[in-house]
Amino acid sequence: MKASKFSEAQIAFVLKQTEDGAAVAEVCRKAGISEATFYNWRKKYAGLVPSEMKPHGVITPGAKLAQGVAFTG
Repeated sequence: MKASKFSEAQIAFVLKQTEDGAAVAEVCRKAGISEATFYNWRKKYAGLVPSEMKPHGVITPGAKLAQGVAFTG
């Protein structure tokens, strides 16, 4: 899967703008994303603030199994 060129903080900022009353089309145009991308982000990150989003560099037990590393915790 391709990595996003937007950080979680940037995604949260875009979502917050529409919650504050800005038009979705205008926010998407300014951010350089499609409306479909916006709605996918809203579905995935609905109601989350950047501190609640998954931090980078954290390896989950499922990821360790995919990498072939045993998880003992």
